Amino acid sequence: MHNQKAATAVFEFMKAHNMVAADDNIIIGFSGGADSVCLLFILNLLKKEVPEFASLNLHAVHLNHGIRGAEAKRDEEFVKDFCEKLGVELTVISRDIPTIAKETGESEEAAGRRVRYGIFREKLEDLGGGVIATAHHKNDSAETILFNLARGSGLEGVTGITPCGRGIIRPLLCLTRDEIEEFINENNLEFVTDSTNADTKYTRNFIRHEIITPMTERVNKNFVEHVCNFSDIARRYKDFVDGEADRILGKPQNGFYKFKKDELAGLPDILLETVILKAYQALSPDSLDISAERIRAVAKGIKAPFTGSKTYELPKGVGVRAASDEIKFFVGDEEPVQESPALYFMDDEVRGRLNRGERVELTYGHYRISLFLAENFIKNGDGDYTKYFNYDKITSNVCIRKRQPKDTIIIDNKGSDKKLKKEFIDRKIPEDFRSECLIFADGNHCLWAVGVRQSVDTFADKDSTVLEVTVKEEI
Repeated sequence: MHNQKAATAVFEFMKAHNMVAADDNIIIGFSGGADSVCLLFILNLLKKEVPEFASLNLHAVHLNHGIRGAEAKRDEEFVKDFCEKLGVELTVISRDIPTIAKETGESEEAAGRRVRYGIFREKLEDLGGGVIATAHHKNDSAETILFNLARGSGLEGVTGITPCGRGIIRPLLCLTRDEIEEFINENNLEFVTDSTNADTKYTRNFIRHEIITPMTERVNKNFVEHVCNFSDIARRYKDFVDGEADRILGKPQNGFYKFKKDELAGLPDILLETVILKAYQALSPDSLDISAERIRAVAKGIKAPFTGSKTYELPKGVGVRAASDEIKFFVGDEEPVQESPALYFMDDEVRGRLNRGERVELTYGHYRISLFLAENFIKNGDGDYTKYFNYDKITSNVCIRKRQPKDTIIIDNKGSDKKLKKEFIDRKIPEDFRSECLIFADGNHCLWAVGVRQSVDTFADKDSTVLEVTVKEEI
């Protein structure tokens, strides 16, 4: 295979990471720059000279982004000519990236990246699947690591660019920019140069020219290699911690994770923080980035010795409830509660007995409920366990159950409703009590949250038939 060091290194790197399989379609992002020229040329070389790569189907895709006018048109003509000489199929697509960026509020760089990958995936779908190959190399990975460090990243950011994942392969990550240039020169390959590559107003260009170049020239010529070696060590540590976190986390049950406090509080900080991050990501797959400071705050709350409980709200509706004996991760407007059967009690039989003047006794869990049509009513407090209802307004077969996420309660004579969760929060009801609170409900309309509040629209008055309801807990 021409005995070329760079091509051999790419072949071995692709094999080590199982980047391709027989008959794979490979979409190659082809800008015409030195990196993409090197990538396309090497993949084409491997297809021709390595039997196990002979069945690969190469498809170059070029985006004319309309940013650099005549220069962009020059690039388009170059890639057409280059692919024709190699005999590689090429698709050229034009998009007005500056206009798209203005419409979306993105930077031109971000809009270009999003549109570019969207085009790659559409082409891949048309072909029936495969992988996308990009020309990222070691210097790109070093730039990413330094950029993430500057933003305050943890291990996730310093692992650099991964060789493959999410349908994308990066065969040149085994090469530095110098090695790519050496390969280009050895093979007398032409390429085009993007004039914006020297503009340090772009963050990556600044890192490349103002940080990496001086560090390489003045501190250590192997600076990029050393940064990437550090990244590889960080990745191995991260893989180990991730594996342990996955083992601890397991799978969510009924939409939430639940642990005994001691199971998490005794973990090393880095492992606990990883469990928290993974739980967050699992419960909200389209989750936003979450800062290390926020993760540490939750970890600190889990480890803290205290009585009672506290709920931490994370982005995308994910919450963490840290109680004295239990830790729960949940998602949604309200913490999911374990399924408990509803006891529907106001059927024709019960109504008949009440109308005959009988007292009806019910049992729900370790509670005894007494129903009786009383002669009159007494105005009592929210925390009382005997309430008086307007029986004439109870026309459906209501039930006793535990709370549900969409429960609401009427709070005034105007009929204003309020989420039961908000009522619990405003009244500072302890977390432990919320999940155990008995609810008398008609659908998601809460007639009575026992020990908390009765719905205003159910109040008995002097003109109504009075239903007296008493709840007693049996120890």
